[in-house]
Amino acid sequence: MRVSAGKLKGRIFDSPGGHRTHPMSDKLKSAIFNVLGDISGLTVLDAFAGTGALSFEALSRGAESAVLLEQDKRAVKTLQKNIQNLELEDEAKLTPAYARSWSTRHKAFLFDLVFIDPPFDNLQEKTIGLMGDHLKDGGVLVLNYPARERPPYELKHLELVKQKTHGKSQLLFYKK
Repeated sequence: MRVSAGKLKGRIFDSPGGHRTHPMSDKLKSAIFNVLGDISGLTVLDAFAGTGALSFEALSRGAESAVLLEQDKRAVKTLQKNIQNLELEDEAKLTPAYARSWSTRHKAFLFDLVFIDPPFDNLQEKTIGLMGDHLKDGGVLVLNYPARERPPYELKHLELVKQKTHGKSQLLFYKK
């Protein structure tokens, strides 16, 4: 995998492999950041970090910091190595945890940008519903969801502002 733009453009990072983590394509990642535009100085929560692709891309494009949540042990080890190899220790904080339990323990933590890319074989709609609580006013939540599935119930206090389908994925952009 590689970072596609910004200060880390072209830098390679590893994927944990296996079936539990699905790497996001460069095309899908580019589609997200084309919609978001300038993210300089923003804070990021990556609720299902997986490979870290969204956080690494955001930090490369000028985001101030990122909190990466991941519960899979193999993915956590790979993320630790990638953060070190990309020299992002000061900007990226990896937290080995289930997104849902982290959310209930850290209700006061707010971010400008929240990425939700759950495993497509375990969508965790209740967890998705909690993640909107971590958005600052004016913040954006980006959800990558299977195209064949109906989008989850409405996220409280959030407005769906854009929806795009790319192959097997649909991207949903919500604003607070």
